[in-house]
Amino acid sequence: MPSIEKGLKKSGRNRSAIQLSCSVFVATGKNKEEVDKSKELVRDAIAFYASTLTYRPVFEIHGLIEEAKKLSGYARQVKWKEMRSLISYEILEKFAVVGTRIEASHELKKRYEGILDRISFYPLTTFPSLENPIWKEVIEF
Repeated sequence: MPSIEKGLKKSGRNRSAIQLSCSVFVATGKNKEEVDKSKELVRDAIAFYASTLTYRPVFEIHGLIEEAKKLSGYARQVKWKEMRSLISYEILEKFAVVGTRIEASHELKKRYEGILDRISFYPLTTFPSLENPIWKEVIEF
């Protein structure tokens, strides 16, 4: 945000002149079993991104450089299944919103209200939309 504010000031614009959008990992479902299944998919996605050099600075900011390096090694060795095990629940919660649909909705608002103007859900298996009951509650709540 400080860099965005600096750029806005430099260009003579205020915050209302732009819209900030972000794709967010959301591990959700209607019950614990669905949430747990979704968490595994999100852990896989986080592990993949953490293994790439492009995203390494994000993991470094969070003090996770060693995990990112290990994940890069696993990716080079094509150890996709082993990668998930390096994404702890604490790491998952840093990079994803986790909970039932109602809990996820509350957490999205808590984390991003006043920061982002628009959120899109990172699609793991199904595209998030109002037509899809998996996401309808999260979006509408």
